[in-house]
Amino acid sequence: MMALLFVSMAMPGCLSMVIGRELLEGAREPVTISDVSNSYDLSHIWQNQTAVDEYKESKMVTIPIDHTVQQIIINFQASIYYDDITTNENVQEVLDLLQDAGIEEAQLAERYVEVWLYPCDSSGIECGEAIYHEYTEKTYAQNRTTINADENPFSEGTWRLEAVGQGVDSSFVPIFGFQDSWTLRVSVIRPCVVFPETPDDCTPTVEFE
Repeated sequence: MMALLFVSMAMPGCLSMVIGRELLEGAREPVTISDVSNSYDLSHIWQNQTAVDEYKESKMVTIPIDHTVQQIIINFQASIYYDDITTNENVQEVLDLLQDAGIEEAQLAERYVEVWLYPCDSSGIECGEAIYHEYTEKTYAQNRTTINADENPFSEGTWRLEAVGQGVDSSFVPIFGFQDSWTLRVSVIRPCVVFPETPDDCTPTVEFE
């Protein structure tokens, strides 16, 4: 118990006081330091487009990053059906079916997905060079990228996760229907404190500062 008390004294501000109080109340079980994940999802599936503008899609979300963030995990995948069309033995028939549905061959050639994660200042406006960037014009297999703070220190601020792309929905086309899509999910990992009286809650340590 004394060892845990000394550890708590080394922690910042109110957090050390809260943990110290819990430890000194011997009737209670000690607090637990764990991890908490905040998730951000910018995934998209093209569906039921009726106008040219709907072939394009862009999304953005801001992500608060503080000095306690330990890890950022990025999961990215894209489904852009192209090889399935060009290698099909009945490629012209497939193209004709798509054209009858209002999807021109030129639109198929212009499809893409591009994603970025920018470190920015507290306003989220002034940003540095992207620490993560992917661009693809074809199907991109599921990929997981982990960025660790101890290897690449994170600057505090309001970061920006952005995604833009162009795709089509031909799910209504007989025989050869498909939907273009992308998956982009980001998890931000921070340390948190679990108190014995609320074991299902884990409060980020930064909230005690």
